[in-house]
Amino acid sequence: MLTRMSLPALLAMLLAIALAGCDGQRTEDPPSVPDGPIEIIEDPAEATDEALESDEARQESAEESSTDEDQPDPEVSEPPSPDTLSASEDDVEEVGTGILDVLAAILGFAGRLLFILILPLGIAAALLGMPGAVLVFISTLVFAAFQGWQVPAWWVLLILLVLTLLGESSEYLLSFAGVKRSGATNTTGVWTMIGGLAGAIFGGIISPILAGIGALAGPIGSIALSIVPPVALGVIGGFLGGYLYELRRGRSTDEAITAGIGALLGRLAGSFTKALVVAVMVAIILISTWGTLF
Repeated sequence: MLTRMSLPALLAMLLAIALAGCDGQRTEDPPSVPDGPIEIIEDPAEATDEALESDEARQESAEESSTDEDQPDPEVSEPPSPDTLSASEDDVEEVGTGILDVLAAILGFAGRLLFILILPLGIAAALLGMPGAVLVFISTLVFAAFQGWQVPAWWVLLILLVLTLLGESSEYLLSFAGVKRSGATNTTGVWTMIGGLAGAIFGGIISPILAGIGALAGPIGSIALSIVPPVALGVIGGFLGGYLYELRRGRSTDEAITAGIGALLGRLAGSFTKALVVAVMVAIILISTWGTLF
């Protein structure tokens, strides 16, 4: 075959082979080596796993540190702050103030109720020959003191004082007037008052028992048997006081009876007059203190 090829064709083929070898060497240059240390690139999947593991470790350590910080030291107790102490003291003061207010309200109600009950008792005491006007006036003074001397007004208290003196003096004047008209002495009038007071006190002691018996007949029976005994025994006691003293003086039975009846009538007139004066006092007190009492 070589013998058949001409020399020019053989030279052309060799030239083409040489040129092709040069081009291959130029295109396949070896990679350049960078200056400095060579970094070793690891597997991306492994790097990601390691990064996740490091993040989880950091989160766990942060959670442990926060838990340790949140839990207080059991051995060391912090003292209460001043704000907490002041708040607790304020609560105690509020509770104490509330209790005192309730007690004051209860005592105020009880005082008003007692004052209201004393007013009719003063009238009953005047009927029985006792100083009912003085009782009503003193109770009104005590009530006014608790009201700061505002209720009732000072001029009302002045009127009550005048009526008290008038009621008590009228009883004694009428009693001694009856004694004189019957021919008895002033001492007879004194014993009439002593006997009437003793009878009224004894009637007041037994009236609750009689009122309980009268309750079997209803409210009217109970009220009647609680009022009648003190009044009746007061009248009987007054008569017996004057009568017995006149007998002791040496007077006859008829004279003693006349003197005793006269002293008793004078005593009753004085008691009823004083009771009427006390009733007027009670009306004035209720009008002037109605808004406070009710």
